[in-house]
Amino acid sequence: MLMRIAKVLFICLLLSTGGCSPYTLIQRDIFPDNRPEAEILNQRTALIRTAESDISIVSVSKDQWKDILSSRALSGSFDIEPQDIMPADLFFIILTNTTEALLTDISLSCSYSDINIQMLNSESFYKLLNLSVQKNSNNSDILSVRRLTSQEYELDKIDFSKSTLIYPFSFVLPLDRICFLAAFPPIPKDQRHFIISLTYSTPAAKKKVDFKFTRFEHREEE
Repeated sequence: MLMRIAKVLFICLLLSTGGCSPYTLIQRDIFPDNRPEAEILNQRTALIRTAESDISIVSVSKDQWKDILSSRALSGSFDIEPQDIMPADLFFIILTNTTEALLTDISLSCSYSDINIQMLNSESFYKLLNLSVQKNSNNSDILSVRRLTSQEYELDKIDFSKSTLIYPFSFVLPLDRICFLAAFPPIPKDQRHFIISLTYSTPAAKKKVDFKFTRFEHREEE
């Protein structure tokens, strides 16, 4: 009798303390911080408008990464197998030049604590995938800059095969709208807060726009 009671109590303890935890996964979601200068779209995309540009940034989820890999406009004719763990921290950026001058010297960096890292180039990113750099038919790769012809800001609503074209310039022409993926070495999981900075130059000055993000964790059934 005592053994039966102990067994029932043990089962109740497991249920009350998350005994099914071996069958759950820790999901990590990254959201932009609410700030006066940032407009938050669909909870995950941050849009900041400056005197020279409109810039939006969203953290790419694992499901979105799989969708990107399935887009032949981005991955070309190559099959890149999605991994259970994201090979890098990925962000999707849209940059619109709202002036009549060129935007040049565009770069991205990620900072947390006292560390500042630059975005990965194609060679470094593909090395994380254990692949050599793979170009598609128009000599672009998955990190290449593309011209965006639609007015969408949400990654899930962009059809890359219909709404984007390869962008051959290292600068942004007046009134042009470009988009691209930026990859960074995995940000340590204990760093919940970090900043993605986009820097560009105009004929008059150099500009840096900061986007602040926070990482949240929750458990999800496998």
